[in-house]
Amino acid sequence: MTRSVALGVLMCVTLTCLGVALADDPPLPPTPDQWIAPVADDVDVPYFSWVPEQMARWVVWPSDEYIAERQPQRDRSQPPPPGRQFKVPPGPESPSSARSYARTWIDIVLKPEWIPPDLTDRLILLQEDDPSRSSVICRYEINGTGIQIVQRKWALCVVVRPAPELVKGVHPVLLDQALMRALFRNGDFMARCPATWRQGLSPGIAVGGHSPEADGPRWWEWSVCHTDGKSVALYFGKSSVDIQLLSMPGDPWF
Repeated sequence: MTRSVALGVLMCVTLTCLGVALADDPPLPPTPDQWIAPVADDVDVPYFSWVPEQMARWVVWPSDEYIAERQPQRDRSQPPPPGRQFKVPPGPESPSSARSYARTWIDIVLKPEWIPPDLTDRLILLQEDDPSRSSVICRYEINGTGIQIVQRKWALCVVVRPAPELVKGVHPVLLDQALMRALFRNGDFMARCPATWRQGLSPGIAVGGHSPEADGPRWWEWSVCHTDGKSVALYFGKSSVDIQLLSMPGDPWF
């Protein structure tokens, strides 16, 4: 069985289980300072695990109360069992390890000029009862452009609220491509990825997806793009052809 086929089979099994487990999660209400219009949580986008993992919620910045209630209370990491095979997903990590991993992926995805020097201090850890649902979030502004990043162990969502001068003269239909080229490493490649778009989900909102190439998943082959014509949200899998162990939905984090 080839690597791509094996990964697809594993993803299907994982998503089937997650779909049952997460279907009844309560909605996360938008906050007043929402940076992008959210998509309905049940929109069926056939990329990654949009519905089972409720990825439409990832663009909603949590309230101060939500953040305060989920500050890491304990280190749930454990040493790996003796003889653990390399391709068996590891158990929960320490909060400090999760913070470091989250910082690494921001460095991988964004161009250096869009990363503040105090980024590590801006990272907020949200520890959930289920370690696979724990996340690391941050938001900041550089030269008037807002950047919000929500990560789980296996994927991340970057919301960009551009400064007017950054997208001056750019048609809303091309907003995603312009921001890819401006902010992201490999942005030119990202902008050339063919996408399938769904319109009419709600007024002014479109969701697009791109299927990774057959030679293996790579983060710059983004999987979902969501735009309201003013801001853009891009979803990336934390994977590359150079990584032997791929994080999958359901893998624990911290």
